[in-house]
Amino acid sequence: LWVDPEGASIDGQDVFSETVHRGDWLYYGKGPEGGVSNSTGTRRFTEWALPNDSFTYVGGTCRATERSPGIEIGLGTRDKFYVIDTDGHADVVKGLKGREIWLWIGALVAIAAGGWFSINQGLRQDITLIDVAIAASVFLLIWLIGWLVNIRNTARELENRVQQAWSLVDVQLKRRYDLIPGLVSVAKGSGEHEARVQTLVADLRAGNASVVTEKYPDLQAAPAYRKLMEELTDTEDRLALARGFHTEALSLFRTHMEKFPDGVIARFMGIRSTLLE
Repeated sequence: LWVDPEGASIDGQDVFSETVHRGDWLYYGKGPEGGVSNSTGTRRFTEWALPNDSFTYVGGTCRATERSPGIEIGLGTRDKFYVIDTDGHADVVKGLKGREIWLWIGALVAIAAGGWFSINQGLRQDITLIDVAIAASVFLLIWLIGWLVNIRNTARELENRVQQAWSLVDVQLKRRYDLIPGLVSVAKGSGEHEARVQTLVADLRAGNASVVTEKYPDLQAAPAYRKLMEELTDTEDRLALARGFHTEALSLFRTHMEKFPDGVIARFMGIRSTLLE
């Protein structure tokens, strides 16, 4: 699996942290060569990285690539979320939800502050409580619309991810289908009986590349057959990976649509996908 880090929010592990003074070689070795005016004579160096063999969570868009195994995760054209993190999925999602909650709290505080300011001004400038109530209602209506739009957009984005994942599966299925005629042609050219050729076709369409290799060892002598079988095996690996992505994306979408009230609201706003059946 390839990961393109361009555009990702990367949060690694701290692997180096040192506070040094002028007598330490790091002070000028890693910092500015000359002195800095009004300097305290203290510098702090930190370094973070994604250590080898460390568990890394990657959240982004899957797409097809020509490099084996044919799947890549990167920043999508419409992505708002692309993260590479050494924390687990639960911790990353928890952090994102925490930020979202604080944004909503900030919006409510702003509304309350606006109402308080309006009341104070009303006491001085003949603004009635009805005016304040209308202003507060407008603020709340805007907040409610934003919340509903966010629910619908989240559901639609998860649905699109399922469709994108299936497109990866579809690409590999077509690739496998295109390889079968070449393998059949080689088998016929080697003088294989028609019944064996039909069995070969059935095994190939079922995706049993390893079974085909065991059943027809005599065909391995043909260079063209070996090359096609290598491509078929590579395609099967890509297909298995793509199906895994599709299963995960579908599970996330269905889980989201089962939540209350998000799922009910999303359905009411037109998200009635056949993926939920």
